[in-house]
Amino acid sequence: MKKIYIAGLFLILFTAVKAQDIVQLPIPNSGKATIRLMFRNGSVCDPAGKEGLTSLTSDMIIESGTSAMNSTAIRKMIYPWAANMGSSTDKEVSIFTFDVPTQYLDQFYTKVIRELFLHPSFEKSDFDRLLSNQQNYVEQVIRQSSDEEYGKKYLEYVLFDGTKYQQLVDGNVASLKAITIDDVKKHYKAFFTRTNVMAGIAGDYPVAIVTKLKNDLNLLPNVKVEAPVLTMPAQPKGISVSIVSKKGALGSAVSAGFPMNLTRSNDDFAALMVANSWLGEHRKSYSRLYQKIREARSMNYGDYSYIEWYQNGGANMLPPAGTPRSLNYFSIWLRPVQTAKGLKGQYPELADIKIGHA
Repeated sequence: MKKIYIAGLFLILFTAVKAQDIVQLPIPNSGKATIRLMFRNGSVCDPAGKEGLTSLTSDMIIESGTSAMNSTAIRKMIYPWAANMGSSTDKEVSIFTFDVPTQYLDQFYTKVIRELFLHPSFEKSDFDRLLSNQQNYVEQVIRQSSDEEYGKKYLEYVLFDGTKYQQLVDGNVASLKAITIDDVKKHYKAFFTRTNVMAGIAGDYPVAIVTKLKNDLNLLPNVKVEAPVLTMPAQPKGISVSIVSKKGALGSAVSAGFPMNLTRSNDDFAALMVANSWLGEHRKSYSRLYQKIREARSMNYGDYSYIEWYQNGGANMLPPAGTPRSLNYFSIWLRPVQTAKGLKGQYPELADIKIGHA
């Protein structure tokens, strides 16, 4: 299961703690527990020419089963428990989330969570399946399923030119063809270690689980991860425009921005949040961009601005928590602005229109 984010009371918010410490958020009598592990690696740790390896390794850990049970057997076992598990990789971290009713927590932890990290099977059949899925995403899905997300990923590619942030987290067509199952096994041992992991547990859980988790994390490879040095990209010189042409598209998704050396650790971030709320906060109809472009002119669906990376704005109402980035950027996103062809197709009364909103 890929790209899962847990929200609400069971979301773990990570802070700066030692690898062996556990961030705890007890919620007695909730009847549910969440365990989340975050490894400080991410796509910036991908070897040159094998971009996408960290993402694939994360998926292999969660999807490839253990030495005792294959992935199918695990899924059959946890399905009646209403348990969920998933992996998510970003630029600087890989996150694993496990969610289960409290009554099955001990079995879920002992038979599944612990074994996935300490005794992963890394079966060749699972490797072939997951690699094929990732290749399909890079070659087809991201290009075809959402022009908006495609445009935003291309904006990141342009903004972070020459840095480790430039590459798509999932890699590219050529790099994925170069990855082997041995690469995955080596990457697991080198970058999913006891020295770069943070853990959190929330909900209704016994103290014994916390002790088990601490002890088991100490059994991970004791290898110090040397993260690459990250540098800010160059600022644009003037206005630079790139057009990604797509045959048959009925609208134009517009993304614009510039690198910005400001994160939530800066004192000015809160003030900038207020300013951005006025300008174009995500999905807020009171913001100026929305009022002037959609409400007053009825030109497109949505008009938003961002002062930090925002994962999947088409679905998420808030940026995913617990996914830190050291490098940041400001951006404006105009959800599809229609071409003349698109308007004609939707509105018969505009059959004679020559110029679309785009």
